[in-house]
Amino acid sequence: MAEKYVQGDAGKLYRWDSGAYRPIVCLTDTSRSATAEVLERINMCTEGKTERQTRSVNETIAVNGVIIDTTEVGVTARETANDIFNLMYSQIEDGDSTWKLDQGPAGSIYFQGQVSDVSNNFAANEDATFSFNINVNSAPTTVDPNAIPAG
Repeated sequence: MAEKYVQGDAGKLYRWDSGAYRPIVCLTDTSRSATAEVLERINMCTEGKTERQTRSVNETIAVNGVIIDTTEVGVTARETANDIFNLMYSQIEDGDSTWKLDQGPAGSIYFQGQVSDVSNNFAANEDATFSFNINVNSAPTTVDPNAIPAG
C-alpha cells in the first residue's frame, strides 16, 4: 500500500476566546518541539553505569504567518498579529490561554500556554509577516477542556 503523506496546511492553530476557538489568521507554518531536562548520575551504586531521569519537559509551538487586512467583513472572528501582541500584555494578569493545534489525520491537541515572543516584519515588495512562540505550560491532551459534556 502506498504511503499517504500529510499536507502541511493540515496544521492549524486556534486560541480559546469568548466561548469559541478562534483561528490564527493566515499561517504559513507551525512547528512543535519538546526538550527534556534529564538528570544523569554515575556512581559506585550504579556500578559505573549512567542513570537518567527526566525531570521536566519544555515544549514550544513556533508559528509563522502573513498579515492580512482584517477590516473585511467576516474576518474579525480570527486572531490577528495585533491580537497576539496584545495577548502578550494581557497574559501578565490573565495567565495562560487555551490553545488547539490541529494536526490533520493525527487529530487535535489542546494545551495551556503563553506567548513568549512575537514579531512582525514589513519589507518593501513582500507580504508582511509575523511570528511567535508559545511556551506550553501543561501536558497536551487530545480532550477538549472546553467541550460541553453530552447529555
